[in-house]
Amino acid sequence: MGTGGAIKNAREIVSSDTFFVLNGDCFLPIDFKAFADFHADKKAVVSMVIAPASQAKDFGTVKMDGSGRILDFSEKTEEGEQPLVSAGIYCFDQTVFSLMPNEENFSLEMDLFPTLAGKDFFGYKSQRQFVDIGTPQRYESLKKAMEKGKRQ
Repeated sequence: MGTGGAIKNAREIVSSDTFFVLNGDCFLPIDFKAFADFHADKKAVVSMVIAPASQAKDFGTVKMDGSGRILDFSEKTEEGEQPLVSAGIYCFDQTVFSLMPNEENFSLEMDLFPTLAGKDFFGYKSQRQFVDIGTPQRYESLKKAMEKGKRQ
């Protein structure tokens, strides 16, 4: 169903006005209350946690204005040094369902987010670099780093 189709499929069980969506292949500790407050203060339809990354080729990159409004979202580009990228953590307003494509199978990153650019779509900046744990090697690397951190 794609990332978007899966969310759209869950519409019937989403009972709150706002709700979080998290990609399962990313790790970034954030303050969810502060993120939800940011989303409410901006009166956003979609808010996205963004973080610095060492490169952009595996991630969605964003360009924002001074208010945090996302002006451009591009999936997996070769954008410059220390790009700001999607950390795979989102806060959605129920109205997002009316903005989704009619197709059952679609991508948030390719088919929805680019259409929201310049509208009620905001980036919540994290100063921490997120960790992509989407491969066994990256997952094991994070586990080792966390175990090492516990021993220190």
